Amino acid sequence: MGEDVHELIVSSLVRSRRDSDQQVKLQSDLLEILGAENIEVVQIVLNNRELMLQDLMADLQQYSTVDKEKALQVGPSVRITSTSEKARRREEAKKKHRSETREIAKQQEYLRNLANASEREKRRAEEQAMMKTEYSLTDIKASLSNLSSDTTYVEHKGYIEVTMPMPQRPPVNKNELVPVASLPGWAQLAFGTQITHLNQVQSKVFQTAFYSPENMLISAPTGAGKTVCALLTMLQEVGKHVTPEGTLMKEEFKMIYVAPMKALAQEMVTNFSKKLAPYNMVVKECTGDQQLTKKEMAESHLIITTPEKWDVITRKKTEALVSKTNLVIFDEIHLLNEDRGPVIEVLVARMLREQELTQRTIRLVGLSATLPNYRDVSDFLGCSRVTGLYVFDSAYRPVPLMQTFIGIQDKARTKEKAVKQDEGSEKLPKNKDQTWLYDKICFDKVCEALKRGKQVMVFVHSRAKTYNVAKTIREMAQKQNGHLFDQSDVPSRAWKQVSTSGCQQLKDIFPGSLGIHHAGLLKHARRLTEQLFAEGHIKVLVTTATLAWGVNLPAHTVIIHGTQVYVANKGGWSDISILDVMQIFGRAGRPQFDTSGEGIIMTSMAKLPFYIHAMTSSVPIESKLAEHLTDHLNAEIVLGSVASLEEAWKWFKFTYLYIRMCKNPLAYGLKPDQLSRDPGLRNAAMKLIRNAAEQLDEAEMVRYEAESSTDNFNSVHVGRVAAHFYVTHETVRRWGEEGFERGRVVQDYGEALVLISKAAEFDQIRVREDEMQELVDIRANFCILESKSLKQQSRLLAGDDSDLSGSEIKTRTLIQAWIARYSPQSFSLSNDMQYVADNASRICRAMLEIALQREIPRSIMIFLELAKMIERRAWDTQPEIIQFGELPNTVTAKLADNRCTISQLQGMDIKSIGSIIRNYKYSQMVKDLVYAFPRMEIKHEVAPITATIIRVKIDLIPYFRWNQKHHGMTQPWHLFVEDSNGEKVHHKEFLLLTAKQVNDPRYEVSDKDLKKVEVNFTLPIRDGHTHYIIRVVSDRWLQAEDYSDMFLNGVIMPEDLRPFTELLALRPLELKTILPVAKYREIMRFSHLNSVQTQCFHTLYHSDRNVLFGAPTGSGKTVAAEMAMFRVFNQSGEVGKDKIVYIAPLKALVKERMKDWSKRFGDGLGKTVLELSGDHTPDIGRLTKADILCCTPEKWDGISRNWQSRSYVQSVALVILDEIHMLGGDRGPILEVIVSRMRYMGWHIGRKIRIIGLSTALANATDLATWMGIEGVGLYNFRPQVRPVPLELHIQGYPGRNYCPRMATMNKPCFMAIEKHAKFVNKNGIETVKPVIIFVSSRRQTRLTGIDLISFLSVSNNPTLFTSEIEQDELDHYVGQCNDEHLRHMLAFGIGMHHAGLTEGDKDIMEHMFVSGKLKVLVATSTLAWGVNFPAHLVIIKGTEFYDAKTKTYVDFSLTDVLQMMGRAGRPQFDTSGTAVVMVHEPKKAFYKKFVHDPFPVESSLHTNLHEHINAEIVSGTIAKRQDTVDYLTWTYLFRRLYKNPTYYGVESADHQAVSRFLSGLVEKVLRDLIAAKCLEEPDPEDEDYDPDALIPSVLGRIASFYYLSHITVLLFEDGIQDNSSLPDLVKLLTEANEFAELPVRHNEDKLNADLARHVPFQVDTRMLDSPHVKTHLLLQAHFSQAPLPISDYITDTKSVLDNSIRTIQAMVDISANNGLLFATLKAMQILQMVIQGRWVHDNTLLQLPHFTTDHCAALKKQGIAGLPDFLNTDPMIARKLLKGLGMSHKQEADVCRAAQMMPVIDVRLFYDVECEEDCEPSIKVTVETIRVSAPSQRVYAPRFPKPKDEQWWVILGDSVTGELLALKRISRMKGFTSTTLTFDWDEDWDAGLKQVTSQDGEQVPGYTFNVYLICDSYIGLDLQYAFDVAKPAEGGEEAEEDAEDE
Repeated sequence: MGEDVHELIVSSLVRSRRDSDQQVKLQSDLLEILGAENIEVVQIVLNNRELMLQDLMADLQQYSTVDKEKALQVGPSVRITSTSEKARRREEAKKKHRSETREIAKQQEYLRNLANASEREKRRAEEQAMMKTEYSLTDIKASLSNLSSDTTYVEHKGYIEVTMPMPQRPPVNKNELVPVASLPGWAQLAFGTQITHLNQVQSKVFQTAFYSPENMLISAPTGAGKTVCALLTMLQEVGKHVTPEGTLMKEEFKMIYVAPMKALAQEMVTNFSKKLAPYNMVVKECTGDQQLTKKEMAESHLIITTPEKWDVITRKKTEALVSKTNLVIFDEIHLLNEDRGPVIEVLVARMLREQELTQRTIRLVGLSATLPNYRDVSDFLGCSRVTGLYVFDSAYRPVPLMQTFIGIQDKARTKEKAVKQDEGSEKLPKNKDQTWLYDKICFDKVCEALKRGKQVMVFVHSRAKTYNVAKTIREMAQKQNGHLFDQSDVPSRAWKQVSTSGCQQLKDIFPGSLGIHHAGLLKHARRLTEQLFAEGHIKVLVTTATLAWGVNLPAHTVIIHGTQVYVANKGGWSDISILDVMQIFGRAGRPQFDTSGEGIIMTSMAKLPFYIHAMTSSVPIESKLAEHLTDHLNAEIVLGSVASLEEAWKWFKFTYLYIRMCKNPLAYGLKPDQLSRDPGLRNAAMKLIRNAAEQLDEAEMVRYEAESSTDNFNSVHVGRVAAHFYVTHETVRRWGEEGFERGRVVQDYGEALVLISKAAEFDQIRVREDEMQELVDIRANFCILESKSLKQQSRLLAGDDSDLSGSEIKTRTLIQAWIARYSPQSFSLSNDMQYVADNASRICRAMLEIALQREIPRSIMIFLELAKMIERRAWDTQPEIIQFGELPNTVTAKLADNRCTISQLQGMDIKSIGSIIRNYKYSQMVKDLVYAFPRMEIKHEVAPITATIIRVKIDLIPYFRWNQKHHGMTQPWHLFVEDSNGEKVHHKEFLLLTAKQVNDPRYEVSDKDLKKVEVNFTLPIRDGHTHYIIRVVSDRWLQAEDYSDMFLNGVIMPEDLRPFTELLALRPLELKTILPVAKYREIMRFSHLNSVQTQCFHTLYHSDRNVLFGAPTGSGKTVAAEMAMFRVFNQSGEVGKDKIVYIAPLKALVKERMKDWSKRFGDGLGKTVLELSGDHTPDIGRLTKADILCCTPEKWDGISRNWQSRSYVQSVALVILDEIHMLGGDRGPILEVIVSRMRYMGWHIGRKIRIIGLSTALANATDLATWMGIEGVGLYNFRPQVRPVPLELHIQGYPGRNYCPRMATMNKPCFMAIEKHAKFVNKNGIETVKPVIIFVSSRRQTRLTGIDLISFLSVSNNPTLFTSEIEQDELDHYVGQCNDEHLRHMLAFGIGMHHAGLTEGDKDIMEHMFVSGKLKVLVATSTLAWGVNFPAHLVIIKGTEFYDAKTKTYVDFSLTDVLQMMGRAGRPQFDTSGTAVVMVHEPKKAFYKKFVHDPFPVESSLHTNLHEHINAEIVSGTIAKRQDTVDYLTWTYLFRRLYKNPTYYGVESADHQAVSRFLSGLVEKVLRDLIAAKCLEEPDPEDEDYDPDALIPSVLGRIASFYYLSHITVLLFEDGIQDNSSLPDLVKLLTEANEFAELPVRHNEDKLNADLARHVPFQVDTRMLDSPHVKTHLLLQAHFSQAPLPISDYITDTKSVLDNSIRTIQAMVDISANNGLLFATLKAMQILQMVIQGRWVHDNTLLQLPHFTTDHCAALKKQGIAGLPDFLNTDPMIARKLLKGLGMSHKQEADVCRAAQMMPVIDVRLFYDVECEEDCEPSIKVTVETIRVSAPSQRVYAPRFPKPKDEQWWVILGDSVTGELLALKRISRMKGFTSTTLTFDWDEDWDAGLKQVTSQDGEQVPGYTFNVYLICDSYIGLDLQYAFDVAKPAEGGEEAEEDAEDE
């Protein structure tokens, strides 16, 4: 084609104007030009030829010229062309052809767009013509000329009737219908028995819906069965989570169904609840009317919601919900061009964007009525046009529909000449208005249907009109056609139901076969109406349109009685939407009963053409997002999915607006050639986005960096509030103009109402003439919140509709009328009031959030109280009890008249209340409600931290009776600390109260049992402020608040001393000059000391002074301590004589030091290094020979308690205390006791014990140094800034009240921080990152953070950024070695994670990869900062809070922890600087900025945990008298701090007398508690050496000290263990020990505990599933049952429980043995065996062997081997044959034999001697000799016990008849021959049970039978029991010896 394509098309169009057969000719030309493949474009041009020609006339001159054919010149000349010239021409021809092809494509797209634009202009013109107010019948006839030929048109007097016949249905081929039986068995359950086949529509979509996960669009008529199509997609999702065994994993997925209306949502809940009931799936409604708690949302599998509600939910980072959402169904998606369209549009775009970011499939399914431009909507949803798009026209309606359109003239009385009346038609009665005509036509149509025996629904548009229309129909029926409404066949049951319904209107009209239905009826009345209509007893139902969306109640005929409806959010009357008409018509025709249906719409003559056109034409639906783009962009910015202009463009491309802009640019203000100049419309979209961003920036909702290179968006607090509360940017802008955003103080409710009424959401509220008088009355009677000046503005009410001030006054008036519970008389006013109330509460809450952020007390209280007044519909001056809404008005009026407050009523009895309200019937209810009203009391304590900071502890004590009906699952409260003049809120917290935290005021409880909510925080003190107010206010209840004054006048503030050591400018010391021993230098990794090490070297290496070394993390403190260790090595001669003890507060630190020193000091210097922790306890021999002990505080405390008898403790020469600044933490008291004990021991034995303390920089280092015995030289306390690598610190604040969503919002900034601070180009030119550690608070957060990082990485410019420096094969190797599936997934992208829940192998891989530089990004819990030394260039602390299981709240990390994590930033060998990014909760940002480099003083916590330590010192003999206790405390750090900060510890002053009184009182309380716990014995006054001050340890005290148990635990066991205690009783008692109180119960683990409780044999208290003791009980039972644990955290928790259980059970054994309880002791021993083996005691004992199953046990039993003892005594060769016979492999046989060899086989001999002494009871000495027949084993075979275990035995002597235990001894190891002696005295009580036994002489003499038990603590079923007879000893007789008789 040589001519321009565009020119050819224009020429053809022009020629077609002249041709007679223009259409055919044009079609032929276009097909020739464009080709058959573009038939669609040809059709568009043909349909819009005239309009396109008009648009092109302006450019016709340019395109109309046609090249004339040039004449061929034939002549004698011949032109010769060279070969090269021919090639050049061919190439040019090819280029020209390609260019023309591209041009054709452009022109085709241009024509499509132009045609669409022309089509839209045509539609607009038609609509404008249709909406004309005046029409002639000729005009209407002309507008209807395009309808089908079989459409009938009839003119009546006053109205026109147009009837469209039913479309013809396509034939149904039953063979094509999918039978339900063909579905999998589990899927058939959803269809029940009634549905046997899917219908045509469902069958066609079946394959894709049920078998494919792809997105779908199903466009079909209402009633075509789209709901079942949705069900099929749900079943497809369900099927993915059905296991091969048929089990549905319900917790793995969630589905969302978005319905456009609440009524439809309610219907869908009912529908899908029935369908999914066979799967026990939870279906919940989540709409404005039905809120869901987090728990309910988490438990739901299908959530039915509205677009706005789902938008609100997903605007907040609801991570747990969105991450599990795999299917989202959008019902009625054709609403895209309605008011709700923008919300649906951004929801789809958000889901698609979520898929892009997370790389996770979320299936989107759109359900729609018939769509004209279905391809556009399909593309918008991301559907495949081939397999995911299904379109069905009206012919697929299950019941064909005949449509009738009736247009009624505005005046019923018209002149005869206007319209010629039809022949035979009646004349309109005189004096009848238009309403009568509507009713008359409606009545006639009703009668026609009733004559055919059909039911009718009449739809009206107000609740009042339902009764009025029904009443009118009945009155007309009484005049004519009354027989059609006969009710003679209605059963008496129905009449009775109506008479008792309580609905008078229904009673009035039911006799005429009529019913009414609307949302204002009582629920049971609505249900009754639905039932009667379904049963046919109501023939005509007059209802509002909500029935069409809600209950599925079809009728043959539906009539729309008028199309005018009042729309409150538009402030006026409007026509019902086409969507409503289609939905109502969808109710016409009952598929089971009717073969056809009829839909009738009655409207005005002017609107008739509009509705006919809208119901019959196919006009493309357009997007309305552009109008709301600003607000939705703000929501995306707040969500975090859009952070820059480029990301906004990516989001915009997912919108329907973008799709339609490309298809129809003219409709969106773009020029026709925009696409050719701006391919993809990027510039046009960017312009829209920039405009929106500038508006947000102007409203101060977003910080838009328009000048920057990246055009970044940063959300601010106001923007976040607007997004979360659905407030428009225009409203926020107006608030800004009023100064509210900038901190304006709102003084009263009137001022607050003015600000609320200025919201743009109320702009459409207008004052109407007919409302004026009622509004004036309302203002006069109910507007009590406004000031007088505001009331005087009532003149504004008279303003016209355009006067905004009038709308503001009306808005304020209606808000107050709503609070006063006023019922408007005007219908429009009633709707306006409901609309205003719905929005006012939300807007008021938004303003409250802004006020909270501004921290202005007055504004906060004003908006909080006003919000509650609107929500409760009560004034804050009314009786509190009115808020329950359950008492009659007469009762509340009486209470108001008597001004009875809740406090007064609580003190009254029922009789007194009855006399006040004059109604004794309700007095009990009043009393119950009084108890249910929330009350809170405040108690507080103040403890100074520094001279300017105090720590405040607040106990909130709730007093009310929890009622779920009134209080729900939680009750929110606000806590404020404000200054006394009300200028500023200094601290605020949002608290959620649960039923478990509430005290019932009906019962008195002791202070000990009082339930409290504890809140702790630090508070900076402003100069001169000594009076603060603590206020707690309910978020929901008016007048539910309390306050307390906090005075600081009597608080003694500590001195502000910071004794920092100045860093001297010293030359770094070289190791070869300062360390003469070459081996010392060889084990060091450097050649020079750093500056701080150099400064303290001389003191450490050349003196024995105690040293306190404080410096930032990473300063080389460990190396400094090693200098002191070298000094010990230099001075020590004998092995183990001078020991070094290293004590670290964390096991991870101990292991790290053990690993390092074992290699360097062990291998390098030949020193013996041992670990003493919960995982390792070496024997005494190894301890004695050890040179270095690495211990945890608890282990060294337990060992050193008996230092008097342990020589290896006394041989300690150096104690290194790492992280000694943790003295104020949970383990602080143990550290304090250790130091005090070591110093006391050194003083007592006369040996210098050197103490080195390592710490971060300290604020009160002098106090610590004095306590450690440092005088003068020895204190080195460097400033926090003294680091070998300088640190660049960034502190970022993040909003959000809830922890998890707040953490989710930090993930993207984490990725951005990595790109900003760690990304670089290496020497090979490869873009990569420096090492990064991201610290998080929990194991779950490591996983979630890593997954989000992968999402951001995958959509970044460089997806291999984290793996660019490691070969793929090597990375795959490491991935394959990992066990954790989440770790494998993350590691593939170069992201690792590290936490205690990983296996040791996985942790080793992470550590190796990170240290070696092969892993760049590591997400870890905070414990990593204390353990392995992992320096990184960048450290990100993602959140400074963690979940504290004890308080069940999120609490802050200590500053010490934060500093430790920050200390990992900066690699001394590689970096010149490090970077730390600390992400904190927004309110705490200022705190961290101020104090992160300003350390707090270290305080003692010994006084809170003194009992166990005092008891231990009493047992060891260090403390013998009461005064000794006081003297002992003078050695502690506590004693020194009492003088420096007395108020912190509750001491009156710092003088000596006050401190002495405090210590004496503290000692008395501790000793009193120990005596009460039976750990101390009272001195006996009858003793010769009686001393009333003596402290005598009891057996319980010794047991508590020996086993390191709490005094509370030993008392629990003493009181709880009985001789008849069963095994379950003892297991439960064990788990109640205080040692398990710290077991973490993490967030939501109560749900996991509930599930675990269903799989264990012993029941637990289901009310206490969040208790650590209940969790311990469950974990132990799961361990015994070998039940699977729900998460990896539970595996770690089980290890902790088992670790603590050993010593606790051993204490149970000793306590029960001490009390002589034989059977209880034996059961306790069985529990220990169960713990070691992980089996129940009643399990077959063979199961302790590897690979054994119950089937194996049964098979061996048939061979005569019933249990483990039989197997162990079987010949090994025979045993192997038996194992082989069981089908075991050779390896399995070897494993069994190896385990059996480790188990004990014991031979026993018993002897006894009788010894009688004068004046004493005879004593019997029993000797038990044991010989181990089997080979001795170092360790027990216990694969389910997490630690190595030594075998131990108990030898017990007891009386099995009386259950008395006589003697007990423990045998540590049984190797070869062992002899044990037990002695007991003869008891005269046994004389009563004597029997004849054989004496040593063979004579029968009186005697008694005793039992000896040999119990192994590690194996079940290997216990031995022997009975032996003892002749009664003769008093003073000779010794006798007999062999015991074995039994």
